[in-house]
Amino acid sequence: MIGESANSPTESISSVDQVLAPRRLVMVLKVGGSLLREKEGIHRIAGKLKMATLDGGTVLVVVSALSGVTDMLFELYEQKDRARFEELRGQIVDLHLSVDPAGEATRKAIDLFIESSEVMFKSGGIGASYSTPDSLVSYGERISAHILCSLLQRDGVRAEVLDALRAVFLDSEGRPDMTRINREVENVISLSKDREILIIPGFYASDQDGRTKLLGRGGSDYTAVLLASALGSARLEYWKDVDGVLSADPDVIPSPLKYERISKSLLDVMTLSGSRIIQNKAIQAFDPEKMRICIRGTNGGSGTMIVNDCEGAFSVSHVESILAFRLNLERYEDKGCFLNGIQSFLASEGLMELCYWNSSSDILYVIESPVEPEMAGRISRIAKNLDLQEIPLDHSKGILVLVEDSPFKDSALSAADAVYMENAGGPVGSSKWGRLYPCSNGQLYELMKIIHLSVASLRGAS
Repeated sequence: MIGESANSPTESISSVDQVLAPRRLVMVLKVGGSLLREKEGIHRIAGKLKMATLDGGTVLVVVSALSGVTDMLFELYEQKDRARFEELRGQIVDLHLSVDPAGEATRKAIDLFIESSEVMFKSGGIGASYSTPDSLVSYGERISAHILCSLLQRDGVRAEVLDALRAVFLDSEGRPDMTRINREVENVISLSKDREILIIPGFYASDQDGRTKLLGRGGSDYTAVLLASALGSARLEYWKDVDGVLSADPDVIPSPLKYERISKSLLDVMTLSGSRIIQNKAIQAFDPEKMRICIRGTNGGSGTMIVNDCEGAFSVSHVESILAFRLNLERYEDKGCFLNGIQSFLASEGLMELCYWNSSSDILYVIESPVEPEMAGRISRIAKNLDLQEIPLDHSKGILVLVEDSPFKDSALSAADAVYMENAGGPVGSSKWGRLYPCSNGQLYELMKIIHLSVASLRGAS
């Protein structure tokens, strides 16, 4: 693995072209975990990556964990029962071995995972390395990177794995240290200028003390943007199981609209309100003037290009489980100042409200649930410190969000309101993101279908 030594080369490198000479950087690709569901899918991706090298350039690939593995690793971290711990760990090991039973590097990565998880379990999750799940959970991406590399190497591709701990760095405040990222990425890639494909596990980075730090759900998307920026890549592609940005979840809406282009600002709103197409931090981190980002499937479609300005899209998103907190504003003289303070405090704690809306005297904050381990208790403590009252909501409660940016906006929102009032009733929320419709999960999918159809028909779409 590139970068396993603590002594990275320090010679000055003037440009990306020099780093990769005689090969040039073609593009940065991010492969989503949804494409890595089973052996056939992973082998198919390996084949497509091989095709991406045919023009003689080097492709940098950021890879996610195999589908479902991250959730299993979080559960493993929380597990205190030895029998269940061993059962779950065995399932994780068997899943990876079923995909790549012959890979020596894969086997070594799995052995490290087994050893690491055993140390964690015996220490009760206590200690510098295991006080958080970060180190253990990162093995999902680590192992999948080695699997993909093994498959490519056996197919004759000159591929290598680059450890994210030697490429992606955070500063003392947990933000990307771009100065160090720029320097170190150039240094480690200079060791592999003859490689056709460099594979970097996403989702984690190195903090100032060299410890593994996760980048949040969907963090591999963020990894890809940071590396593409550091390398001066003009093109970044996200490979997904859908051919671009759609107007709704295709598992819920049979025929959602697909957009050829979408504005960064609207996609930002969509990802904040339930869309899983790409992590919001990744959207925030790139400049459409300097880099082209395309979200596409692997079926040869054109995908969706993210641009600075493009009017005319809408999205119906949903969140199936929520935590909600109500803050009574009547007791505060300067309500605006207090609300800004709360938002700053939540942000400093690594939290962001999923959505919120005003009533006559209070504001409702909604944070997606279930959250990652340790976060639920943290949210409750923060809420108590801020004098937020938790609203009892079980997991049968969800929120449907309609985001609209087109000349049809007012009529579309009115039509959606009418659908909601007729079928569910209750308060309709409104915020800078669009309309918010709380409803039971039993109503959620049916309401999504009706509202999507209503808005699409207003736009003259089939």
